[in-house]
Amino acid sequence: MINKKIINLASNTVNVGLKNKYSHKISLKNKMCGDKITLEIVANKKRINSMKYETEACVYCEASASLLSQKIKEISLKDIKNDFA
Repeated sequence: MINKKIINLASNTVNVGLKNKYSHKISLKNKMCGDKITLEIVANKKRINSMKYETEACVYCEASASLLSQKIKEISLKDIKNDFA
């Protein structure tokens, strides 16, 4: 059975839906399970201002995308670059 918190995260559709207004865009497909996700991010030189997404995915991927879209605006680009350097 899927945890209720996961279902609530996946059900949050505030940032679902591509707007075709972005500074960065990426689409990926997981070869293992077939999940697909497209992200549109609007960022300036210091911060991510917004993230929109669309998925063709399982509830876990949808919950992850929803959570990321909420939390990513709290992170500076400098911190993101340090995490992936």
